[in-house]
Amino acid sequence: MFEDTNMKTSMFGCFWISHRTTSKVVIAVVMVIIAGSMATESQAEQTYWLSEQDTAKIFELLDLNQSDPQHRCYFTFFTQPYPAPLSNGSKYCNTTHDTISCWPTSKPGLVSVPCPAELNNLKYDTTDNVTRQCHENGTWERANYSNCHLKEDIYEYDLEEDPIPKYHYDAMFAIMIAGYTISLVALTVAFAIFAVYRSLSCVRNNIHWNLMSTFILRNVAFFVIYKTIGLEIKEENGWPCRILHTVYNYFQQTNFFWMFVEGLYLHTVIVLAFQAEKVRFWVYMVIGWCAPLVFIFIWEIGRASCRERV
Repeated sequence: MFEDTNMKTSMFGCFWISHRTTSKVVIAVVMVIIAGSMATESQAEQTYWLSEQDTAKIFELLDLNQSDPQHRCYFTFFTQPYPAPLSNGSKYCNTTHDTISCWPTSKPGLVSVPCPAELNNLKYDTTDNVTRQCHENGTWERANYSNCHLKEDIYEYDLEEDPIPKYHYDAMFAIMIAGYTISLVALTVAFAIFAVYRSLSCVRNNIHWNLMSTFILRNVAFFVIYKTIGLEIKEENGWPCRILHTVYNYFQQTNFFWMFVEGLYLHTVIVLAFQAEKVRFWVYMVIGWCAPLVFIFIWEIGRASCRERV
């Protein structure tokens, strides 16, 4: 009788021990044991659980919010009957929350729950399912969210939640496109002037030239991503989308590094006036074009390690 109750007690204590004081958790555990000992026995099988009133008192004691999805997930765990032991000796996977979805107590096998209705301010199709494997030893695998897709109309917002009409987003996107276009045209003209009139060539102007090149390449990458790649590829997060975003982020990094080179050269001219020419231009080239690769490489490794997460 106390086996299932103790299982819930230990899970509850381990989860919330880092959030509340030890004394409150101890009181809550005692209440769980007392309430579990007075639980009723169902007619079909022996199952023991806490009443909603008892669980609500415990949550109130610990100052928990039942409207919070994660709190509500564990609230459901305490108010629902725990299944009878499996005949083959396998263990159930206990209720858990992976910060996105609530996974109920389940038998070993493939478990599915609906995709989240909204995540990161984007609405998803709840008719699709998230899947997660429950092993016979009672442990969960990482959830697979690859089947979740955005709704067809990504501008379908509830006006009560988001009062901004769709045409505001369209106008904002049009202004952004116009800004990138004007910037690209102006930068291309300036780049051509430096390329044609070689008499302007010097260390300072060469640094300007490389800085303009990074802005041109970033703008081109922007247009390729947002005007060429379709919404379906973005949803699937396929290799073309990943590569183009990596290239875009690289050019964006080069913007900042060539700005740093501009400041470094100005500092060298002012502070080391008679030694400024001793700094070879290839040093600036390495800083502006090669140094960003280090940060992009680290970022790509971190993204690859979390690729299966949403």
